[in-house]
Amino acid sequence: MLSYILRDGIIKEDMRKDFQTGSGYAHATSVRRDALLSEKGMKGIVPPPPTERGRELKLWGLAALYVLVASVLCIVCYPVTISDTMARYAPMADAFARGDWHYAFHPRFGVLFQVVAGAVAWLTGLSGAQAVQVASILFVALAAVPLWHLVRDIFGEKAAWGAVALLLVSDDFTRYAMDGLRDTGKCLAFALLGLGAVRRSGLWFGLGLFVLIALVSYGFAVASVLVFGWCVWALWTRRFGALPLPVLAWALGTLAVSFMVHAYTGHWLPAPHYIDLLGRWL
Repeated sequence: MLSYILRDGIIKEDMRKDFQTGSGYAHATSVRRDALLSEKGMKGIVPPPPTERGRELKLWGLAALYVLVASVLCIVCYPVTISDTMARYAPMADAFARGDWHYAFHPRFGVLFQVVAGAVAWLTGLSGAQAVQVASILFVALAAVPLWHLVRDIFGEKAAWGAVALLLVSDDFTRYAMDGLRDTGKCLAFALLGLGAVRRSGLWFGLGLFVLIALVSYGFAVASVLVFGWCVWALWTRRFGALPLPVLAWALGTLAVSFMVHAYTGHWLPAPHYIDLLGRWL
């Protein structure tokens, strides 16, 4: 609207001067008017196209809105009733909020989901059942960011927004989030891993490895295979700069989970089922 007002004002002023001074001045002002109305002349008036930063802000804003709306709906309208949440995750979130660390974790369930849910319960004062719902919803919202970048890099921006929309309204992930299950974190982990693989980015790939290891007990085995494949690729293609971050993320995730398992079992292993497999050497 501002561009049209300025353009019409310039044209009307030049027409008035043409009428007063004659054709000689009219030719000069015509050239000036054409320059002002050209793409170069209107460069500072016409709004620029959306920038990468604008798209990022829009994406994060959508994720934040999803967390807010879905959390309120779950807390107000959808009490958790399934046994997995009420017998496992909700009591651990309550224990984390109280600072009762012995009951805040379990060697079979990783550490990441309990930390996020417990932090939500501690910061907001929500019950453990409500906190795990918010934590699960948060994982879905965070997964939308790497998913958007991954699909955009492969199929384009329109397909990326479509993929995000499908994720946020997906029946499976919506049900997992409303029931307060940690399964939504798997979507975040594999979206990060996929983005890292497509972009050849050690940062994104390393974040995916860490989430996967810290989230589920079998994540260590899957992550170990993935990081081994990443290292082979980096060495084969001589991209040595891509090695440190994934290896460091794998090591930190393994150390965090092993520390927790050791506190309960006395063994420095990333999952308790390795105790039976390695029992003769322990």
